[in-house]
Amino acid sequence: MAAIQRRSKPVDRAIKLFNQRRREYLQKYDPSRLRLPENKDMTLSEFQSMDLDDPLWNDGHFYHTRAPWATDPLVRGGIRSVHLLDRVEEIELITQELDRAITWAHSYHGLILSKISLIELAAEEPVDVNNVEFSSFLTGFSMKGRLRLLHSELKLHLNEHERLMVGWMPDVRFLWTKTRCQYTKSEHPWFNVIETVKKHLNGADMAFIDDALENLTFAENGTNVEEQEQAENNAQDFRSPQTNNRVMRGSMGRS
Repeated sequence: MAAIQRRSKPVDRAIKLFNQRRREYLQKYDPSRLRLPENKDMTLSEFQSMDLDDPLWNDGHFYHTRAPWATDPLVRGGIRSVHLLDRVEEIELITQELDRAITWAHSYHGLILSKISLIELAAEEPVDVNNVEFSSFLTGFSMKGRLRLLHSELKLHLNEHERLMVGWMPDVRFLWTKTRCQYTKSEHPWFNVIETVKKHLNGADMAFIDDALENLTFAENGTNVEEQEQAENNAQDFRSPQTNNRVMRGSMGRS
């Protein structure tokens, strides 16, 4: 902040000098323009927020009025063209970054789903206790236990990623509309899955509410929910920590 303040002082002095000379010039040659809003004294904050196509840079009476940039229409047209090219380049960069972002989100979503499917396939009875693909993970658990834990964690991760994708939806729609032209592709697989993802999240939220109501009913009836769930887990021979039983059961049950 101190460095910015140091650099702003010379600019502020130049702006004040500009304001003074503009007043003197207009008072001498065109006093009626002094009352116009655009000729009021300029501040540093206004100067910092000023666009490159602001009339300030196009008004020939300020400085070097005989310079080509102030009088030659070809030079002035060239300056505007350069500004336009800069804007086009910015739009191209935004287009590229948008495509990369939604391509990553779509591909990563598909990768998580494929891993979940692989785990579900490995968990089908009879479970291969010597499954090479999962033998190096969580060696303190039985094969069923590690598959259950991996499945639960990936389900949670999938839920987080889908919420991220849904959170992007308004911005993606807006930017996609603004960046499409004859030279850009008009379709993307993101749009083929995002509505399904949104519906899946809404369904998961409703299932969470149902689970909460069910647990409340158990509590009102004096039933120990955790003991009941533990008994169900033991019957399935999933050797996972007791503290994770509720999360894992909910994830596997809705998969």
